[in-house]
Amino acid sequence: MLTTADHGQTWVEQKPVTGLGLLGVATAGARQIAVGQGGTVLVRSGGGDWRTVDSGSDQRLFAVAIDEAGVAIAVGAFGTILKSADGGGTWSAFKPDWAVMSEQGIEPHLYAVSLGTDGTVTVAGEGGFILRSAISGAAEWKVLHVGDLANQKGDASLFALSLTPGGRGYAGGQDGALLMTADGGASWQPIDSGTREILLGVVPVGDGVLVCTTYGLRRGTPDDAGKLRWQAVADDRIGGGWYAAMTPAGDGNSVLLAGHAGRIVRVSPAALR
Repeated sequence: MLTTADHGQTWVEQKPVTGLGLLGVATAGARQIAVGQGGTVLVRSGGGDWRTVDSGSDQRLFAVAIDEAGVAIAVGAFGTILKSADGGGTWSAFKPDWAVMSEQGIEPHLYAVSLGTDGTVTVAGEGGFILRSAISGAAEWKVLHVGDLANQKGDASLFALSLTPGGRGYAGGQDGALLMTADGGASWQPIDSGTREILLGVVPVGDGVLVCTTYGLRRGTPDDAGKLRWQAVADDRIGGGWYAAMTPAGDGNSVLLAGHAGRIVRVSPAALR
């Protein structure tokens, strides 16, 4: 585990708290949460020590999100969705009734989660599933998108999800699958990503989008007709290796990539033109 206090310019290695793999992290204010194998959840506040808390699940957790109020959602294997209302201190199940939500009661792996400023949570995962629920009260999930599972069309797993306050957002995954929303996630349309590479990160940039893949970083910029034109981002530090995560750096105009060989790259605005 590594931490940064300067928007990704420098990194400090942390003392290991667990021998299990950690697969997702989230921060909001002074709160930080990490999740991973076997239902592992680690929490800390500010620069304090990490501590392990009981998630109530033994399923692998792939991603987590937290808001400024301390509400957190973690998602994982076999349809697992967990909710915390106290910054990650305690957790309870928040998943849908998959027997109703999916064909033959399939419980898809869920790989990505986003908390909205409107009090909703959106999750994405296997089978092209994108679902949404209000955060407060009982879980009342609605399917926003799902592939044709019976005929294996449009059912690529979605590994990355990013929604902006302005309503635009993207979800990306297997075989270059890329979906776009212009209404805050209420509806989704497939768009051409220009590649069959696996998309593991998506971040809206300007009026376009960045995607990190198994072979580097690509940027889509709309032409006069609104169709995305794709090109590889030229940066010697990125190279052609895979990157498993991408996030805004927090300075308003840069992104951070993490991936192969323990590499973390901060891409400057000049590389994003």
